[in-house]
Amino acid sequence: MKGIDVCLSRIEDMPYKYQYFDCIVCTDVLEHVLDLNLSFSKIVSVLKPGGFLINRVPYRENLISYLDQSCPYDLVHLRNFDEFTIQLFVEKIFNLKLIEWEVCGFIGGRQKINVPIPKINGLFRRLIRITKISGDELHRSLSRVFNHPTEINFVVCNEKKQCDQL
Repeated sequence: MKGIDVCLSRIEDMPYKYQYFDCIVCTDVLEHVLDLNLSFSKIVSVLKPGGFLINRVPYRENLISYLDQSCPYDLVHLRNFDEFTIQLFVEKIFNLKLIEWEVCGFIGGRQKINVPIPKINGLFRRLIRITKISGDELHRSLSRVFNHPTEINFVVCNEKKQCDQL
């Protein structure tokens, strides 16, 4: 692309200078790295003071399928995340400010609320499908209540002191 420099490298070998970026977007990466602490510290090292790191990772993913010998992938997900592990990781280990997080990517099948009467469960699933057609806020609200999120997005600020006013 014109005006955009692109680099393909391992996180540990990034060719960028210390405190180079104002904002970094890191999606679908941290669940794959072998050394999470090293990789995260390398990413943060190229982020300017007061800069933002925007992340997306799997949310409470069941990793058992990656243990199967027939799994076709070499670089599988090695860990999963939730709001508590992210907060502990960012704030306690790296002493950074976690600005916000949100779960998203809701899928059905594993319902959070399971009414003991099967007919009512089916009714809830149909209601969610019907509201999807209308494309309104009701569909999003019902999806959040009855479906399981697949990802969590979170935003980190590089210096806790500078970001406290946010």
